[in-house]
Amino acid sequence: MANFLQVVLVFVLSIASLVIYFIDSSTETVESCDQWSESPTQQLDLAFNVFFMIYFFIRFIAASEKLFFLVEIFSLVDYFTIPPSFVAIYLNRNWLGLRFTRALRLMTIPDVLQYLNILKTSNSIRLCQLVSTLISVWFTGAGFVHLVENSGDPFADFSNGQNLTYWECVYFTLVTMSTVGYGDVKCQTTIGRLFMVFFILGALVRGTNEMFHYLIT
Repeated sequence: MANFLQVVLVFVLSIASLVIYFIDSSTETVESCDQWSESPTQQLDLAFNVFFMIYFFIRFIAASEKLFFLVEIFSLVDYFTIPPSFVAIYLNRNWLGLRFTRALRLMTIPDVLQYLNILKTSNSIRLCQLVSTLISVWFTGAGFVHLVENSGDPFADFSNGQNLTYWECVYFTLVTMSTVGYGDVKCQTTIGRLFMVFFILGALVRGTNEMFHYLIT
């Protein structure tokens, strides 16, 4: 029962933190000079990150393979999201940064649904894993595109960026992953273009692999 509450609570708070990111990224800017005391979303995000920080140390203490724990995917998400929230308060700035990596928590949806006894067959579990993985990769890729395209290339003095909302980047990554590519939205930065090359290849390989395993099981 305790493990069930832990999994569900972490998932719910991760989704809540992701929703806050969606709200903050609805505009084009990736950085703003907002006072922490006047930003409700930043205050909520800090509260969530305090919980995630405590949870991180609890998991670290309980982990039998501590080296593996430090490099597993959800630990990396914590590295990318927790420290920047405290730095932002110190600098009186609201930087979206890598907060989009919270979308990777969507991959735990099958675990939550199994705990809730909603998924019962191996086929339904596998299908849910496939869908949740694709959605989490999709949203995470869109977040990276949003960050680099609104910031610009560092070796070009951040002068070649463009104004895109997060949802425009979600649309862009979807049509790119599906190999449709309408061309109405595209990457202008070198980093963004290089990322999309590897993102498309990775998404195709991972999607094909997941689909293959789903069909043969």
